[in-house]
Amino acid sequence: MADMPPDSARLGRQCMHAALTASLLLPLAGAAQAPTPHSRSGSSSFPVTLIVRPTFRILESRAVPGGHEYRVWTNLKNARLNGRDYRFDRVGETTLVVPGGPIESPVKPGF
Repeated sequence: MADMPPDSARLGRQCMHAALTASLLLPLAGAAQAPTPHSRSGSSSFPVTLIVRPTFRILESRAVPGGHEYRVWTNLKNARLNGRDYRFDRVGETTLVVPGGPIESPVKPGF
């Protein structure tokens, strides 16, 4: 046990080893982020087209006096139901009353 250094010396060596390792890695991190004198910056872009298909879903239907009440979900601004135009304030779920008989879900050609 005479060969073993005291605990404080052993702890000092471990701290010195950790500090030396950290100091060797620090310049590499900085060099990777710093621009070189002859480097040029660049940027690129590409167009993105998102196609949203028109959707009109009848979630619930019930008969009311004078017609039918429908709870629907749509992403359309307006729809023609039984020959009558309906305009929606927002995309999503809404309730509307259609006078007359039951409606068929509006279908647009090509969709």
